[in-house]
Amino acid sequence: MYCTNCGNEVSDKADVCIKCGCAIKKAPQTGPKEDDAPNIGYALLGFFFPVVGLVLFLIWHDDYPLRAKSAGKGALISAILMACFIIFYVVIMAIWMIAVATSAAKGASAFLSLLTCF
Repeated sequence: MYCTNCGNEVSDKADVCIKCGCAIKKAPQTGPKEDDAPNIGYALLGFFFPVVGLVLFLIWHDDYPLRAKSAGKGALISAILMACFIIFYVVIMAIWMIAVATSAAKGASAFLSLLTCF
């Protein structure tokens, strides 16, 4: 750590600079709060409302990292499942449309062959 007045290197435990005598301003200790804990409620909230989970993650990631992680995990799992369901739906609809088109083509050719018999 360095003195903000003279630039002299000082100990992290020092209250004043040895060289110039100015008081050393220490940065406030910030970190996780004591009441922070993983919470299934915030995970479920993030799962059912992914945007809320993302917002909670972004707001709490410094002060409440464990709660933020729970909300973020819920939102992430929800987004992944939603993407999987959309891909599954598109694949099933493509298969169904191909099957309908194939059966319609066969049905049309059978109808035309009946018409030519008469």
